[in-house]
Amino acid sequence: MKNSFLKNGKERIVDTDRYLAHRSLKVNTGKAGKDFTFSEDDTTIVSLDKAGRVKFWDVRPLTQIPEDELHQKAPPVEIKEPLTTLITTPATEKSWPTSVLFVDKLRPYQKGGPLRYMIVGMKQNHTLQLWDLALGKPVQEIHLPHSKESDAVCSVLYHPATGVIVVGHPTRNSIYFLHLSAPKYNLPRTVTQAEYVERLANNDSSVSKPESTAVVSGMREYSFASKGNLRSLDILQNPAAPSNRGEPITLFELYAMHSKGVTCLNIKQADLGWDANNKCISAVVADRVGAVTIDTLKEINTAPPATPSESSEPAPESSLAPAPTPTRIIQRPAAKENTPKETKKTAQPETFSVPKAEEKVEKKEVPAALSSGGLAGASGTENKAEKKKRRKANSSSEFAVNSSQPKNVATENISAPRNGSASRANMNNIPDVGSSSSFSTTGLTEEVLKDIEGRVSGEVKKLLNDSFNSLDQRIKDDRRTQNAVNDAKQDAVLRLVSSTLTGNLEESLKRIVNGALENSIVPSIENITLKTIDQRVSPALANHLNQSLPRELGKDSSRCCQQWLCSNLSF
Repeated sequence: MKNSFLKNGKERIVDTDRYLAHRSLKVNTGKAGKDFTFSEDDTTIVSLDKAGRVKFWDVRPLTQIPEDELHQKAPPVEIKEPLTTLITTPATEKSWPTSVLFVDKLRPYQKGGPLRYMIVGMKQNHTLQLWDLALGKPVQEIHLPHSKESDAVCSVLYHPATGVIVVGHPTRNSIYFLHLSAPKYNLPRTVTQAEYVERLANNDSSVSKPESTAVVSGMREYSFASKGNLRSLDILQNPAAPSNRGEPITLFELYAMHSKGVTCLNIKQADLGWDANNKCISAVVADRVGAVTIDTLKEINTAPPATPSESSEPAPESSLAPAPTPTRIIQRPAAKENTPKETKKTAQPETFSVPKAEEKVEKKEVPAALSSGGLAGASGTENKAEKKKRRKANSSSEFAVNSSQPKNVATENISAPRNGSASRANMNNIPDVGSSSSFSTTGLTEEVLKDIEGRVSGEVKKLLNDSFNSLDQRIKDDRRTQNAVNDAKQDAVLRLVSSTLTGNLEESLKRIVNGALENSIVPSIENITLKTIDQRVSPALANHLNQSLPRELGKDSSRCCQQWLCSNLSF
């Protein structure tokens, strides 16, 4: 017992401080968790967060420890990445995730193997999702009566031997028995829950694809009104009390906490609507009699919502356009349901960025228009490689034109006095400045426009960010100032009210106390005192005087007489 994690004594209480010092494992779920549960073989923890995501965590480093290393101090372990994540509800719907629970046939529970099915409770467990891990999606949803968010949480329990899901419904004050029908399937005995989930996440070929799945095939409801108002339920898998001979076998025990106390319910086959062979008695098709409604299960979109992105690809331009227009920055919608407000918000930066870009483009285009008389619009559908080739050709042609023009002019000036015909021939050989300049200015305009677009978009973003930051700062300052002023006003009002109430209260109390003393207390005390003196003191005093006065007078008179006689006789 020296190396044991138990405290001294027969209670077998774990010394948690010592245990955590030797074996510390933390699971970082990322978001606030609503519920969690262990797998049957204790190799996996399943957590449910408030976003409705079910995450599977591998905790084998804590549970599968060799015996010789069990009491050795190990470094702390923190798990941040789950084996896999399942999305139980779309991000646009409010689901109130509540609980998560493994369910399956009895055999996997007996072997301690992996469990294939799972119950996820939503909306205070008034909505139950039946998940098939092999399929990676829910196969059935059960919606119990539910009216508002403040309804009490339903208790959800499972009894593997009978395949019964027990639901305690406090709002309806009833207990539901749901029968789970699951097909047979075989998995290797050595496979753990963590390995099974990991293989499913990796689409391992060793895990065969399921041909069928589980379904809740029966439902039964019992009212709890005769006992009290139901609060919660708990289950005892194996009944504690043995059944008497000739009586039906107790399948399991339900402990119901209610407004009057705790009640133990012995659930038998007849309570579930079964005979001795577990066959349903007097089955009723619920949807035909209007007890339930059946609808098609909606598929859950497991893809994460698209994040807003900026598109900087230029729109295709026609060859007749005078100049390429600036690119508009438009946010991609995150979902199909976009409101007009969002489109208005995304359209505002465009209206600000386009005029500035057009002004700069017009300023840059003035020299080119004067030299060439116009600009030819570039096609926006060309490939990037062709654009690069055009840019290289434009730059080389510009360099050739710029370098050839001074040489031609110089030769013309020198040869013109000598030979006029030669000068005319040279004039004919001079390249077309207009065409070359128009070709080069087109390339320059594209580059300039791209530069302008980048600068304009950057400036617009910077201006918007600065304006938003300044506006936010002003709002915060105004709010801070307003809060300070309100606090000062409130403090002054409270002080005034306090002083006024204190003065008025003191005066009122003085007046009330003095009036009560003068009008009620003093006269009553005076009357009681006089009555007491008259009734008790006067008779008692008279009796006492009648008894004591003669005796004392006799004594004093005899003594006085003796003294007088003695004094007179002595003379």
